[in-house]
Amino acid sequence: MTLRYTGLAASLATAYPPRLPLGRHPFRFFALSRTLSLSPSSLACSHRHPLRRCLSRHVYKHHGVPSSIVSDRDPKFTAHFWKALQRKVGTELRMSTSAHPQTDGASENRIKMVVQSLRLLCAGTPDNWASCLTEAEFALNSATAGATGFSGFETTYGFQPRTWAVTDVPRADAFADSHCLRLLDATDAILGARLDQSIQANKHRRPDSAEFQVGNKVYLSTKNLAFPPGQSRKFLARYIGPFTIVAAHPATSNYDLDLPPEMSRVLPRFHASLLRPHFPNDDKRFPGRSFGQCVIEDAADPASDFAAIDVVLNNRFRNNCRSFLVRFVGRPDADDVWIDEAVLRLQAPSRLDEYIRRLDRQGRQLAGPTPRRRVNSGGG
Repeated sequence: MTLRYTGLAASLATAYPPRLPLGRHPFRFFALSRTLSLSPSSLACSHRHPLRRCLSRHVYKHHGVPSSIVSDRDPKFTAHFWKALQRKVGTELRMSTSAHPQTDGASENRIKMVVQSLRLLCAGTPDNWASCLTEAEFALNSATAGATGFSGFETTYGFQPRTWAVTDVPRADAFADSHCLRLLDATDAILGARLDQSIQANKHRRPDSAEFQVGNKVYLSTKNLAFPPGQSRKFLARYIGPFTIVAAHPATSNYDLDLPPEMSRVLPRFHASLLRPHFPNDDKRFPGRSFGQCVIEDAADPASDFAAIDVVLNNRFRNNCRSFLVRFVGRPDADDVWIDEAVLRLQAPSRLDEYIRRLDRQGRQLAGPTPRRRVNSGGG
């Protein structure tokens, strides 16, 4: 028997308007897609609700525990608790590359279509995006998927559900008509999203089936790499290398590179669009132009940028600004640097909280501005 619900593709997005009806306040948009039926689901969840609770309430009660989850390397998906939980229930985690995820193209396209359809549907009233999720999801599950030839409803339930019908009650007709109009708007948004995806994808698409082979040397783009504080991207090389290709994945146009130890915190799998072929120098025609390998130390994936900081060592308050002395993972104490508090809260909030709790246990406080002494004026 073929299981209709075996895998799940997940994507998490933030920075959405927080207003919702019924007094709820979500800040995250959680898009899901079944990898077999390609039927998408969309959730609006708050930062106060952990990811496991969202899946338990909206996925587990309908479909049970998935056998696999395809996702990017968002910190929520790479957390130790999340990995341990999925390992316990027997769910395989399939994480794509951080910069150019193309692990499951069909599911990724469905998730992108959810986001783009929602953007077009709520262009006039972006604050009410959550109230449009129902019509957008129904329209997407009613649309025929190019990969299967069936809609999400047909592959999941075996039939196409009915929409709102006309009644003899005016108020009921008004309610049904409003939903039908929103469903038509969602359908138009899906068509617009598909057209926009085709236009944008064809702008930068190029055939790469035979361009790179195992053993070839290529240069790697630095636009998606994260660097430690103190290094300015403006003065760094746009491409580094060359690096040798050790494995090829033609189905997803991804390639594994042999990276040096200085770049151990970078996931060695990259998409073909981030690579450029290396042509060895002709020493006879251009003598003296052969250069060694160009690398950038302490580079990391953007998703793992929060984990680059190992521990917070000290703090100080200068020029009306508090900064912290931090040490990076696997680096000696000579590489310790001072980072502003705002930057540290973005990159490693957990490390900062650990340091503050350590100060509390020691009875110490964070450094602050020195109080000014009052000078008494007047005669005595």
